[in-house]
Amino acid sequence: MEIGEVVLYAGNGVCEVAEITDMDFGSGKEKYYVLKPVFSKSNTFFIPAGNENMLAKIRRILTKEEIDKTIAALDKEENIWIDDEVSRKAEYKRILNSGNCLDIIRMIHALYLHREKLKNSGKRLHLFDEHTLKDAENILYDEFAYSLGIEKESVPEYISGHLN
Repeated sequence: MEIGEVVLYAGNGVCEVAEITDMDFGSGKEKYYVLKPVFSKSNTFFIPAGNENMLAKIRRILTKEEIDKTIAALDKEENIWIDDEVSRKAEYKRILNSGNCLDIIRMIHALYLHREKLKNSGKRLHLFDEHTLKDAENILYDEFAYSLGIEKESVPEYISGHLN
């Protein structure tokens, strides 16, 4: 990673590498990547260069071509709704933390479909599912908006316009 590079920090969205510096948080000086979210100035993330688990959560953002391929692949993927609530929570948390774009968009799709099914019977999504949906949308929409050069609010229309 280099200063000024824009990356996706899984679970946290699109960030810019603002600084690479030596810092001491109590256990001696260590090299850190300082990430600042592009769409929110409220957080700063300090990622130790020697922590492989944390570095694995950072990836380059997708290109427009990769986004279009991901959307096209959604048509071929099956619904990933999980009826068992405990299993669903664990799997959806894993997906959010992975930063895997196809899995995130599949999860959003499954939550949309389930929400519509519940709405037709006068019910609502569980609170966990609502929060998961919002988190997933924020992560996905941030990346797509940045990569495509569009407003975040335009991302759902872009996705639906590219589905077969």
